[in-house]
Amino acid sequence: MVKATVANDSEVASSVAPIPWGLSGTYGSDHIGDVEYYGGYVIAPIEDGDRGYQHPLLALYNASDLSYTGRYVQLPLAQMPGGVPWVAVDAAAGLVYTSPWDQDAANGTNKLVAYSLNDLLSLPAGSTLPVVRTVTLSQPLSRIQGAAMWQGRLYASVDDSAKSVYSIDVSTGQVAYEFHQDVESGDEVQGIAAWDYGPSGGQLHIVNVGSGWKSIFLYLQHYTVTG
Repeated sequence: MVKATVANDSEVASSVAPIPWGLSGTYGSDHIGDVEYYGGYVIAPIEDGDRGYQHPLLALYNASDLSYTGRYVQLPLAQMPGGVPWVAVDAAAGLVYTSPWDQDAANGTNKLVAYSLNDLLSLPAGSTLPVVRTVTLSQPLSRIQGAAMWQGRLYASVDDSAKSVYSIDVSTGQVAYEFHQDVESGDEVQGIAAWDYGPSGGQLHIVNVGSGWKSIFLYLQHYTVTG
């Protein structure tokens, strides 16, 4: 896990082995998806791929130095088959969003799952996070790798053939295509973060994995968005 500046992608903090033994040993946790920041914490979605994605978790890390806080919650397996690839915070609504990973192999996922932000931050370690509501999408999306809230809409980074970014109205589930990313066809698009300037607009920062000989590299791309 790495913390870097927006201006020049300069590393300011890192954690070489961020998944603690308490999670890897108990649940088989072995993969961190697209993280989120809120209130001094990095919220990390954690999966157990080698055990068949039976234990989707959200864990809290200190954003200052990326140290693990010892606090985590379990997500209901019935809502999250195939792991938990991303998490996004809607601070204004007091909600946390995730989506299942392609519960329909042919079409992807057709829903968002919302939880209480207060529950995430206050429940005892190991508790199961109650579902507040689910949101049915107007069209299914396949391979959502990351998502972030910006000005009331959820922006999703999708590793489809076009390497697309979609926006989602979290009240209605209406999906809208926004743009495709400027990456090579073999690159894998990953997590996304939003930087809000306010009324004048903002930026979406998307991390990607290179293809071919560049597969050892992660790189960031920055896109300007307006309301």
